[in-house]
Formats: sequence, C-alpha cells, structure tokens
Amino acid sequence: CRSNWRYSMKRSLIFITLLLITAIWTASVMISAGCNMVRDTASAVPATSAAPTMFRHTARPVEEARPTYEIKENDVASAGIEEETEIMYYTEEEVVMMAKLLYRECGGIPSDTEKACVAWCVCNRVDSDEFDGDTITYVMTAPNQFAYVSDTPVRDDLYDLALDVLSRWNAERNGEVSVGRVLPKDYTYFHGDGTHNHFRNAYKGNYSTWDYSLPSPYES
Repeated sequence: CRSNWRYSMKRSLIFITLLLITAIWTASVMISAGCNMVRDTASAVPATSAAPTMFRHTARPVEEARPTYEIKENDVASAGIEEETEIMYYTEEEVVMMAKLLYRECGGIPSDTEKACVAWCVCNRVDSDEFDGDTITYVMTAPNQFAYVSDTPVRDDLYDLALDVLSRWNAERNGEVSVGRVLPKDYTYFHGDGTHNHFRNAYKGNYSTWDYSLPSPYES
C-alpha cells in the first residue's frame, strides 16, 4: 500500500510541475506580446509633447469669398473711362406735336428737305437767346409763331420726318457734329408764298434767305 501511495504522490507532483511549467510559459508569452504591443504603439506616436492638431474646414462668408468692387467717379476719371450719358431734349409727345405742325406749315410741299427746314427752324428758336422758352413745346405753342393746332391729324411720313430731325438735333446738343443739318442755326424765321417756304436769318432789315446749300440726308 505504501508503495502505491508513493507512486500516486510522485505522479501528482509530476502533473503539478507540468501545470506550473505550462502556466509560467503562457504568462511569459502574454507578457512578451503585451510589451511588443506597447512598443509598437509608442513607435507610431510622434516624439512630441504637443497634442495632435485637429483641422476643420470653415466656409467663408459670401461677401468675403467673392468681394464686389464699386467704381466711383474718381476711379472712372483716373482709369480714362468716359461715361456716355445721352440727355434727351425732346419727348414722344413733342414728336407728335412737330408732325402736326409740319402738316399745317408744309404738308403740301413735296421736298423732304424743305419740310425738314421747318422742323429745324423750331429747334433753332429753342437754341437761340432771341426767343423765350427752352423747349420744343414752348416754341411751337407760343402765340403768333407757328401754326400749331392740337387736333391736326398725324401723318406717318410727317411723324417719321419730325422724329428724324429731333433725333439729329438731340445728338447735336449732346456734342455730336455733322448730324445732317439742312438749315444753319441762325435761320429762325420763314414765310411761305403758297408753294414754298423761304427761310431767313432775321425778321426784317438786312437778312439772308437760305439757298439750301448744305448737303441733305433726304432724297428730295
């Protein structure tokens, strides 16, 4: 019996020893793996004491991202840019009024050049210091000047001619030259003989009668 007991004790000691060896080996493997993991992690972090920087995109306001530029008058002048602003010296209503006046003053005259001279005579009076008023309406409706009647019919050809003359006169007032005048500026009077109108540069005394010597933009 004692021999069997000794044999059992010896086998138990061997088994316990194997368990201890296994446990020690397992622990050493785990410790080694842990050390390697710590080493790998440490080597992946840069050697710096500062915290890692976080970047975040922030959208810029529209007015900052796309600035607008305002051109001021001084900037225009310094850049040599000329502003082109046309001033209108007549209205649509005055074109109609002029067409009515042409019907009364020269509606039966075949020459467009001669009819245009009547419209230019009105414009010359607006420009002249000799006459009161500085608008087409004032000159056409002033007493004892032109035969303007408000209920006069408006002919298409006379409307087109009135618009043409007033457009040329307006361009001249805005600084253009050689606009196609058919009557010089100083001719502000005319009289008719039933067939033609005769334009002169003074009411009475020593005056000149226009001879239609300027180049005409009209066919007749």
